[in-house]
Amino acid sequence: MKRTFLSLVMVATYLAVSVSSCKKDDHDHDKNDTEPPVITIIQPTAVEFEVGDTVFIQVSVVDNVEMHEVDVHINNKKSGEEVYHLHRHSHSKEVNINSWWIAQAPTGHDDYILKVEAEDAAGNKSEKKHEFHVH
Repeated sequence: MKRTFLSLVMVATYLAVSVSSCKKDDHDHDKNDTEPPVITIIQPTAVEFEVGDTVFIQVSVVDNVEMHEVDVHINNKKSGEEVYHLHRHSHSKEVNINSWWIAQAPTGHDDYILKVEAEDAAGNKSEKKHEFHVH
């Protein structure tokens, strides 16, 4: 009996959390906000790395009202393969990302694109890129 009751409580909790998951329209934000988030890629600044180097990823995203999400991707420029992805969900005016990726070059020399995408609570989007080479 206790086990059944605990199972029901766990299922009810899971459903409550799932149903109450965040949606952009659930937040009190300025419906007239048309200003997209401002993305600053602090690192990497280098355009060349050696295989095995640590590529530090430091990004700042600021919005005038409220952020919703930030995604950071590193994709192989030639194949399009995504080799790194970080997603950050936020309701503050500023999101700071500090991460890293170990440089790789499966073909000996590869070009990559670091792309940062940001969206605020009003649905305004911005994007910034930094290209680099690994050998």
